[in-house]
Amino acid sequence: MNFDQDPALSADSPYEETHIPYLPLPSDSPQQPPSQPSVVVAAHTTPVMPNSTGENVRTRGVVPPRGKLLVGIGVILLLVVLLSVSVIGGVGLYTTHIRQVNADATATATTRMAATAEVTANNATATAQAEAAATATVIAANPYGGTLVLNDPLRDNSLGHWYQGSDSVSSCKFIGGAYHVSFSPGPRTSASTGFVCPALDSADFRDSAFEVQMTIIKGDFGAIYFRATTTGSYEFIVGQNGIYQLQRWKGFTPQILVDGTFSSVIHQGLGQTNLIAVVAQGSTIRLYVNRQQIDSVTDSTYSHGYIALAAETYISLTDFHPTEVTYSNARLWVLP
Repeated sequence: MNFDQDPALSADSPYEETHIPYLPLPSDSPQQPPSQPSVVVAAHTTPVMPNSTGENVRTRGVVPPRGKLLVGIGVILLLVVLLSVSVIGGVGLYTTHIRQVNADATATATTRMAATAEVTANNATATAQAEAAATATVIAANPYGGTLVLNDPLRDNSLGHWYQGSDSVSSCKFIGGAYHVSFSPGPRTSASTGFVCPALDSADFRDSAFEVQMTIIKGDFGAIYFRATTTGSYEFIVGQNGIYQLQRWKGFTPQILVDGTFSSVIHQGLGQTNLIAVVAQGSTIRLYVNRQQIDSVTDSTYSHGYIALAAETYISLTDFHPTEVTYSNARLWVLP
């Protein structure tokens, strides 16, 4: 039987025939996907009615209302959009939280590293300062090296180290808590008949360093004799005018090793105190004033002898300067 056109609908019918696609009947138990909200759509059936020949034919189906279907789809899309926005927003908030946590962790780590670096730097500075102070203490206690064998404040001769005596032009004695050495030769008509003031004249020192504090009260020069023997010695002379000189004696004849030289290291003027020292090691002789080396020479004429102190004046046949020098805090080191 041909169902392409319903005989009940003649050409004279006022209704236009509409072809409606076949809609399958819903199953007995329709199931909605669990992940989407359930939307109940009423099932529409096409009633069976007899035609003019008595056969049962399907009538036109009832078309579901399109407005309601569109509303349902819109609700689903809206829920999907809201869910997407919620998920995206949640991801954004989580990402922001993670970034903040990372930033806080980085800031904390940076702070801890800075604190650790500061503590390390402070410890290093304190260690360096302590080592520098310890080194300075060692240097102050032993500035020239060696073993200290003489440490005499020279307030008196209670230690029995120094010669005391005088003659017509020279004097060596303790006065007012210091060792005074004077020389007043008068007009020069011949070589000086004065004498030096030896310390430990029975001792014989080879490589050694000798240091003493010197103040010129009047006159011209103070002096240290070293490696002195009965036949000769070396003499380091320091003047209140800033001039120093080194000479070698053979008998009563001097030979200049370092001619009169000015040094700004020397404190100039009467009553000024200078710490003078000589270091003799092998054939090398080093000269110091106020713990600063001012000169160095090489001479191997004398290799050992004793230590002595003296006062000196300019040599002149018409003029003379009586000289008096005080000495204190004498120290001597034996060098290896």
